[in-house]
Amino acid sequence: MIQRYLGVFILLSFFTVNTVYAQRYALVIGNSHYGRDLGNLSNPVNDASDMARLLKKKDFNVIKLTNATKKEMAQGIRRFTKQLQQKQAVGLFFFAGHGVEVGGRNYLIPVKANIETEAEVEFESIDSGRVMKGMELAGNNLNMIILDACRNNPYARSFRSASRGLAKSNPPKGSLILYATSPGEVASDGAGRNGLFTQHLLKAIDTPNITVEKVFKKTANGVYKAAAKKQLPWQSGVMLGDFYFSGQKMAVAPKVKPIGLSNNNQQAEIAFWQSIADKTSAAYFQSYLDQYPAGTYVNLARLELEKYRIPNEVLKQHPQLTIKTSPENARIRLLNIAPKYRQGMTLKAGRYHIEVSQAGYQRHREWFNLDDQHQSLYVQLSVKPVIKPKPMTRNLGVVTDSKTHLIWMRCSLGQTWTGSTCQGTAAKFTFQQALDKARGFSYAGYSNWRVPTIKELNTLVYCSNGKTIHYKQQGYHNQKTEGGNGCEGDSGDPHQKPTIVKTIFPNTVSGGYWSSSPNMDDSKVAWGVYFSAGHDYYDYRYYSRYVRLVRAVQ
Repeated sequence: MIQRYLGVFILLSFFTVNTVYAQRYALVIGNSHYGRDLGNLSNPVNDASDMARLLKKKDFNVIKLTNATKKEMAQGIRRFTKQLQQKQAVGLFFFAGHGVEVGGRNYLIPVKANIETEAEVEFESIDSGRVMKGMELAGNNLNMIILDACRNNPYARSFRSASRGLAKSNPPKGSLILYATSPGEVASDGAGRNGLFTQHLLKAIDTPNITVEKVFKKTANGVYKAAAKKQLPWQSGVMLGDFYFSGQKMAVAPKVKPIGLSNNNQQAEIAFWQSIADKTSAAYFQSYLDQYPAGTYVNLARLELEKYRIPNEVLKQHPQLTIKTSPENARIRLLNIAPKYRQGMTLKAGRYHIEVSQAGYQRHREWFNLDDQHQSLYVQLSVKPVIKPKPMTRNLGVVTDSKTHLIWMRCSLGQTWTGSTCQGTAAKFTFQQALDKARGFSYAGYSNWRVPTIKELNTLVYCSNGKTIHYKQQGYHNQKTEGGNGCEGDSGDPHQKPTIVKTIFPNTVSGGYWSSSPNMDDSKVAWGVYFSAGHDYYDYRYYSRYVRLVRAVQ
């Protein structure tokens, strides 16, 4: 029986919520067809289909994706979180399929993901935090995330740290986290149409007149009994207010005793204050004073209000914003307000986040303080550098880099140079096998071939999107640029794969290649470069990776 490590059901609730919501939205994803490398899963597509069908009956507007790629999942998340900006919206995200935990973060695995090491998970999968952040920014009152994710870790043998299940998440303020099983334990996948957790969750959601807390308790009792007490669901956090999947269609408030109402209002006020305590806009604190004029935090709110209040003489100003750019006709956006920019538009005095962009130029962003004395801004864009392949000369299946004075084999070990391309399947070697293979290796009339250092191997990385990579060379830590590794940074610009000049090194595998450089932190691991994303990585020396040899010009 396939095992499922951990399913997570997260409810994000920042304020007191009502019983009935005008708009309900759901994104439901089920990935089963992972192909030959990972194998296919029997339940996720069924789980997603059944969940989508049930939620539609509960008045949810549902986006359903099955066997989705990373791009399709990202597009679905973007569309879903945009819907949550509707007034009185509630959101529900459901994912069934493979998921893994790396570095304390949980990643959902799309189909067609090309993952060989832990370092590659970040680039080939979807961080579950992306969904939660999108929900938080939408600003709606209540959201739910159900991750019926990690079955047996499909990469356990090639990961340095194969953890059991997903990472434990700290609940956001006023939120409830529900786990399909206790942290660190495995959850049964079930022998029928659905996974064990989803099977009982579907039944509980369809039960009328019970709150979402009771939905989970009913699910937990069913799972615990069906699993013969081997799977114990677990929860953390507190949610304010009530939400019903079924029943309670009429907005009739139940009668409560005055003391209970007082306690509920006090909890709501605390949650409200906690949600704005770190804000830097006077509007948040004015909103608190309007809603709780005799509240616990009134004096503190007034101090914060004065701290961040824009002076009245500034508020009375109505300056006109004019932005000139070079080159002319560059695209101008105001990122922190809804209206589109137009030359000479009248705005309230204040701070505006401005973005200027144009094809072939580097994007420019800055904050501008607009008032009667400062109404014009000039932005000159820098030309985006064009990265061209390094000058090299080619002959007999080898290539000479005139900048580094290194001679490279154009083919990976195991491949054969035909005179125009590399033919055959590249071979894999452990770290020691690679070093041994290079010793005395004879090719193209030379016998002094060797495995390149990490610095030398990095010189082969070519980012077709123009990104420049600066690597640390001390041998201790991975280098990150723009918040991301290799050719894919925060901007997520697409790039050619493999990240190497394919006309010079044809048929290069989009995988990991060994260098001869040991990791200075751990003698059991060594450095390499992953040519799918163009970033460096380190792996245990007994792992098998590809090899390309180099020699110095004499």
